[in-house]
Amino acid sequence: MTDVDIKAFNINPSQAKTFGSVALVLFLLYSSLYTVDANENGVVLRFGKYIEITHPGLHFKLPIIDAVHKVKVDYQHKQEFGFRTMRSGVKTQYSNRNYQKESWMLTGDLKIADVKWVVQYNIKDPVSYLFNIKNIDNTIRDVSESVMRMKIGDRSFHEVLQAERISINDENYLISPADGLVLDVLEINGPKELGLENKNFKKISIFMNAFDCHVNRAPCSGKISEILYKPGKFINASLDKASEDNERNYYKITNKDGNDIIVVQIAGLIARRIVCEISENQEVQQGSRIGMIRFGSRVDIYFENYKPLVKINQKTIAGETLLANK
Repeated sequence: MTDVDIKAFNINPSQAKTFGSVALVLFLLYSSLYTVDANENGVVLRFGKYIEITHPGLHFKLPIIDAVHKVKVDYQHKQEFGFRTMRSGVKTQYSNRNYQKESWMLTGDLKIADVKWVVQYNIKDPVSYLFNIKNIDNTIRDVSESVMRMKIGDRSFHEVLQAERISINDENYLISPADGLVLDVLEINGPKELGLENKNFKKISIFMNAFDCHVNRAPCSGKISEILYKPGKFINASLDKASEDNERNYYKITNKDGNDIIVVQIAGLIARRIVCEISENQEVQQGSRIGMIRFGSRVDIYFENYKPLVKINQKTIAGETLLANK
């Protein structure tokens, strides 16, 4: 019985060579063919250098020296922030545990908002996706979180929770450019920085405390004909001299009648950053965002041919309160 077993496994050199050749051919054939699925692209590298992109189907590659990386291009990639999907389906289950570092953000009026969001993206260029960015998932998370924190920081708590404010959209009225309290309603010469010191204007000053919304809005529709930034001090914005001494940013808006309405952002004792969100020659709509002053301060508005409708110590809401009419 033992002699029979030995003879059964006794392979001569010729048979071994044939068997090895067949195995080698099968291995080379197997390693030369690859399949790209319907939602993928294949990125072919030869000796580590990019050669081509292959599309869905069966393809041939050089064994050993070619490598193929498959990338899902016809696919909706997703990253979640502030929560994770535990189980999807008819009754989707979510987890919010230990994700507050992602979702807790500071708003422009120094309140904490718990913001949860989803980033969805498609890959258009698989080569750039593979080789131009290191650790793509972490990069997308870092960039998305940075952008979201910037956007939340430029908005009040109420703006984060609610839809954008709706203005009257009537050129017969000027609306408030800021939330706050009316400090002054008076007649005065225009800003000398804009060469308007010899023209008579009506001016309304609005003081924004640290708890007001700090977003500033266009009081009328028109074209931004000039923007001028002036560095300065940071004294109490409620004082009259703040209009001339403090850091400030001027916007000249020319409406369809050719009248110039001047909006001045004035930094204050605590506020140390004026944000401008528009540019010269840009068309703006009444009530649209033009910028913000972080942590409060003051906004002055100069105008002609309108009659003031507000009084000192009156509360105003940016984009809604009617300041003046024709």
